[in-house]
Amino acid sequence: MSKVPGPTYESSRLALSGRLPEVVSALTLWLAASAVFGAVPRLINFQGILRDGSGNPVAGGSYSVTFKIYDDPAAGNLLWSEKQSVTTDSGPFAVLLGAINPVPDSVFTDTLRWLGITASPDANEMSPRQQLVLTGDIYRVRPAEGGGITGDSSVSGKVEVKATSPSKKSEVVERSDISDTLLNNQFGYLRDDDPDYVKKLPRWQIATKVAGSNFFTWAVDRYYFNYPFSRIGFNSWEQNLKTGWEWDVDRFGLNYFFHPYQGNGYFNSARSNGYSFFESVPFAIGGSLMWEYFAENTLPAYNDIINTPVTGAFLGEILYRLSSNVLDDRTTGMERVLREVAAAFLNPSRASDRLTQGKLKRATPTEVYQKEPLNITLSTGWHWVNDGTRFGTGSKSITANVDLNYGSPFEKRFRKPFDFFKLRVDLSSGVGRKVLNSINGYGILFGKNVQTGGLEMLAGLFQHYNFWDNKTFELATIAFGGGIISKWPVFRNSTLYSNIHIGIVPFGGNSNRFGPDTSQFRDYNYGGGLEAELENTFNLGNRASATFIGYYYWIHTYEGFAGDHYMAIIKPRVVFRFYNNLNIGFEHLVYYSDRYPRDFPDIHLVRTEQRIYLLLNLGDSQHGK
Repeated sequence: MSKVPGPTYESSRLALSGRLPEVVSALTLWLAASAVFGAVPRLINFQGILRDGSGNPVAGGSYSVTFKIYDDPAAGNLLWSEKQSVTTDSGPFAVLLGAINPVPDSVFTDTLRWLGITASPDANEMSPRQQLVLTGDIYRVRPAEGGGITGDSSVSGKVEVKATSPSKKSEVVERSDISDTLLNNQFGYLRDDDPDYVKKLPRWQIATKVAGSNFFTWAVDRYYFNYPFSRIGFNSWEQNLKTGWEWDVDRFGLNYFFHPYQGNGYFNSARSNGYSFFESVPFAIGGSLMWEYFAENTLPAYNDIINTPVTGAFLGEILYRLSSNVLDDRTTGMERVLREVAAAFLNPSRASDRLTQGKLKRATPTEVYQKEPLNITLSTGWHWVNDGTRFGTGSKSITANVDLNYGSPFEKRFRKPFDFFKLRVDLSSGVGRKVLNSINGYGILFGKNVQTGGLEMLAGLFQHYNFWDNKTFELATIAFGGGIISKWPVFRNSTLYSNIHIGIVPFGGNSNRFGPDTSQFRDYNYGGGLEAELENTFNLGNRASATFIGYYYWIHTYEGFAGDHYMAIIKPRVVFRFYNNLNIGFEHLVYYSDRYPRDFPDIHLVRTEQRIYLLLNLGDSQHGK
């Protein structure tokens, strides 16, 4: 590779870490969507490393790179060109060629094509050019000897060609039928579980697992805890089936956290056995119905049949994906034991399946589970809870927080449910009996990546789950709505990340008095409405960041004290890096609560909290925020 002024590049199919040879001889094209036989790709997944004139990876930032396709390795005709703003943290980058200027079919009338790259406006084109190698996902095959296929045949999806005996030539075996033919994401991970190892069980087996899960939970409630509601029989079943449904009076944490966690188990009975996100949801609904009618002697509850399967699917998909990131069936020994234990902690339902199906000791030659980049942020410190807005007038406690950022929102790909999600869990001690302060998260359901110059965006439909249990109010919401995740390199080493969401809240709950969940019975209303969320983070290189987060909720009461409740939380914070991945942060929280009950006077409250903490970043930030 000739040295030129400004950044140069190296190419590869996979995400790389470390120095490559000076020239990589080929670039691989992949179809970015399913096609009919004979079609050619309009998008080219290209990855490489930008290096400076001395051969070192360039500093993080955005660089202008021009890509051109020719019909000759040295001279020839220019067939297509595109200029993109390539963003990198430390050299590695990934782009989809054709995202700005689609690659026309006419470019590939011949199979011999070469890619030329210019890494800065005043640089020479890289030499030599990179030959493009086309690998399609549609195959035209002749029948195998003795096979049942006659004539030429088109086979879609992934195919495997293998010899069954020396006397036979070959046969084509269909392995899967997927619409997204990119088998790996830009970081080299599988985009889907391998169906050869994660087989889809029959529905009746999944239903049996769900029923068994309910029976086990009921048996613990009945014979270990001896809960009154677990004393069931034919009389209670008849009463539940004949009388119908009601709004129950269970406490806030039980209805909005523990019931959804139970639904996660139903969901993962299917998800861990080859079913997709949407295919697993009916089993969560069925498990909840079974429990409501037959596992309790109280009447079935409207709120449970909403919370358990809907938020259960939300938590279930997150825990399934996190456990997939932990599991690796290629490993053995102590590493394998630790991975299995960690996965079982995250997803007990999946661990049960792995135990009964013999997967705990199974060794595979390749990776079999879908994985995505995962950034984990752990923090702990002091938490001041003020009585009003005056600092130091309330209580102090120790706080611990976990932030999870899963997937790369800026990778250009066909989007599937929860291949990008964010989740934050806040814990505290010293504030009464409760430990869980809040859970806030969202995951994408459908979406599309867009890039305009240096601005990268993911726009789509998201599912949200919010759980707040603090001194100002109890609040939980299920929401669905549109959102935009964006990344804009403002300066060479500084980037602005923005998230904005607006959602419909079909169901939620909010307290009818001040304070956290301290009652064993219902002290909150059932309702629905709207919510909005805004998050802006400005990173100053690797040295510091400033963040503003805001939440706003409107809840109209369905059941309880009639009226409307408007709540808001704002959380400005600053973080400074002081050693490797260790940071120190300060966060100021302001809670607003405006209640407008129909039959009582209006109530308004503003309260503040402060947090100071040590923060540890785990994961690779180059995968996106």
